[in-house]
Amino acid sequence: MENMQKSTRAVDVGGNGARRADVRGTEVSNYTAVGFGEITTPNQLLAFAIDNLPGDNDSIAFTVAGDISNGVVIKSPQMRWLDGYNLAGRTRALYVKAAIAINDMDGAGIGMAKMLLGHNLFRAMTWSSGIGDRIVVNGQILTKSEAGHCIVDHSANASLCGCGKRGCLEAVIGGEAVKHWVLKYAHEAGIEIPLDVATKKPMHPCKFLDLQYKADVGGAVAIYGEIAKIMGRHLAYLQNAVFVPLIVWKGTFAISALPLIEDIIRHYMRADLMNPGWEKEMKFMISPDPQNDSLIGAAEFLRATYR
Repeated sequence: MENMQKSTRAVDVGGNGARRADVRGTEVSNYTAVGFGEITTPNQLLAFAIDNLPGDNDSIAFTVAGDISNGVVIKSPQMRWLDGYNLAGRTRALYVKAAIAINDMDGAGIGMAKMLLGHNLFRAMTWSSGIGDRIVVNGQILTKSEAGHCIVDHSANASLCGCGKRGCLEAVIGGEAVKHWVLKYAHEAGIEIPLDVATKKPMHPCKFLDLQYKADVGGAVAIYGEIAKIMGRHLAYLQNAVFVPLIVWKGTFAISALPLIEDIIRHYMRADLMNPGWEKEMKFMISPDPQNDSLIGAAEFLRATYR
């Protein structure tokens, strides 16, 4: 039974900060998050990972945005301070715990599969500050992928991505990129972004974009139209290469934007698909637990590795 299982401390590290929780099967407890900038070195990350471990803990599993191989962070566009660091090996050496480190979308895809019974083939996609995807087959990750770093803008002044290249999908329509896009729009239009009622601080630009779009304000409609066009054409490219009948989404931007612009995304998909009928065959759904799927998947991967 899951409640008898030893716990795994799962830690997810991404562009917006780090999150940790204690995982037993699909049960997640003691969730803690810190914001961007609070962890900026490997030692700080390790200290965060082991803080307040429960008595039944026997392992530590990391998910990290970037290219991870055998527990080593080869390159993390959002956390360059981890590049080349043997995260799993160092954790095992210091804390005598079973430890693994995998890509964050590997964790998310495995976690989604554990919760999505009956879906044996799907594409797991995140759309937040970064963009990533994995194809999941029978609960396993098919292969590596960095779809967020496909170049969609080849112009000389294309946005610079954290990976060092220009014009990557993530650098053009990732959440951070859209935030700057909205700030520029508001400045040029002479619009002051209002305070968030809950926090009494300036509203997040992406939330402001949603409100403006729902109010049918022209500038916001144009921004979302361009975002939908870029994502729709990108999805058509992916589907033309490997057709997958289901996309399971996660990420704050996906969750807020898809209800508003899914029809426009699908319009541009149809235009670029070799067979436009494939668009109707492809379903969208949100992860059953977008906050915790990568943590659950990391723990599941660790258990399978040490089984």
